[in-house]
Order: sequence, then structure tokens, then C-alpha cells
Amino acid sequence: MRRLFCDALNITLFVAGFLFLFFRSPALYVFAGICLALAFIRAFSTDRAARYRENQKFTSLFSRMKPDPDKAAQRGNRQHVKPVYAGQPGESTLRAHKRPKSDAEHKVYKCPKCKQALRVPRGKGKILITCSQCGHQFTKKT
Repeated sequence: MRRLFCDALNITLFVAGFLFLFFRSPALYVFAGICLALAFIRAFSTDRAARYRENQKFTSLFSRMKPDPDKAAQRGNRQHVKPVYAGQPGESTLRAHKRPKSDAEHKVYKCPKCKQALRVPRGKGKILITCSQCGHQFTKKT
């Protein structure tokens, strides 16, 4: 007894085919029929290698669109915010009047490693800040 071939592409074709059946349009009925026919042909196919290659192309196309769950789990609840320059390290105090201040929308933190001033948006909660000067990462609450 042979098993049916069911993968991500087949499931997507079945779901799309059944969803298009709910719309009252002759063109969508034709499209639904094509999707369902392709899904059945793929399910009963004996050429597993060809179906595997098709599924690999399909999953690689859609994997670019989805966020990586492993990276999200590593970050936890922190959002990664790239800071904007707020001054150069070792900048003269004579130019202090040109240095950006903490306004209502941003907060300025100093990198603990190189003392670079980094401006981050307020109200984002606990965020992971990456210093654009030295690459050091540290967590702060905004």
C-alpha cells in the first residue's frame, strides 16, 4: 500500500483551492479547480524527488517572508532598535550646544564600553541597544 505525498505545498494548494470555492466568481472556480487538481496530482505522484524539489522551492520562497522564530526566542520580549548618532566620542565640550538632548520622543544613553552617546526612541519598553561605534550590545528600558 502506497502512502499519499503531503507536504507544505500540497497543503497550501488544498487550502487555496477550497477557499476559492467560497467566492462566487467563475474565474475563481476555475482557479480553485486548478489548485485542487494540482494538489491531487502531487499527492498521488510516484516521482518523490520531483515533488521534494518543488516543495523545497516553495518553502524557500516563503521562508524569506516569515520572521525567524529562533532569533525571536533569543531576544525574548526585547525589541532590537538601531540607535542614531547623538555625538562623537571625545567630542569637545565647546560644541555642547550642538549635542542633541533627550527630547519627548527620544532618550540618550551612553555606551558602557566606548562612551558613545546613542539616541533611542522612548516608550518601546525593554530594548536591546547596539552601539554603532563599537558594536557592543546592552539592554535598557526606555
